[in-house]
Amino acid sequence: MTAHALDVARPHIAVETSLLREPPADLEFDLFHRYHLAARLVDRLCSGLDDFVHVLEVGCNVLNLLPRFLDPDRVHVTRSDVTPGSPDDPNYVQLQPGRPLPFDDRSFDVVIALEVLEHVPADQRRSFIGECLRVSRRGVVLSCPNGRPEVVAAEEYASAAYQDAMDTNTPSCASTANSDCRKKTIFAPSSRRPTCRTPCSIRHR
Repeated sequence: MTAHALDVARPHIAVETSLLREPPADLEFDLFHRYHLAARLVDRLCSGLDDFVHVLEVGCNVLNLLPRFLDPDRVHVTRSDVTPGSPDDPNYVQLQPGRPLPFDDRSFDVVIALEVLEHVPADQRRSFIGECLRVSRRGVVLSCPNGRPEVVAAEEYASAAYQDAMDTNTPSCASTANSDCRKKTIFAPSSRRPTCRTPCSIRHR
């Protein structure tokens, strides 16, 4: 599935592309494109739904970016991670590492986990994906580093440029440089453009 093919989804729950042609000043380039495409995949997975859409983001860290790319009048996003969240945030759920997701079966229309798999122990990744599918009704959107030659070259180029500009290593590339997720492509990318971390979706049959 290519990114431009997602424009046929109706009704749209992703913020229209024309409103997000360029990354906002407060959002890094890679984060913008990762979340932008992820939102369009959610749009595709939920095509035809007239009801309010419930989305779970697993591994959001301290970020709360996904709602910026989805229609707040049609979508509610629940965020979750293993780190403690604000006790005043009703939309955040703390997870326990290695434990099942604390939600009932089919609790959400779509589950999103961007840049999470490389942080899950290799022997737990299958069960993690199974948990994401268990609590979703329509499907799951995932992204992770992979070892395609153009990806490795792009990350090395980006890391060198960042280090030259900031006199330090780029955290995003350095943190996954030795990840075994990067050694092979776990999921076929949803775009042919060489990109470090392109989200893809798994749809329920």
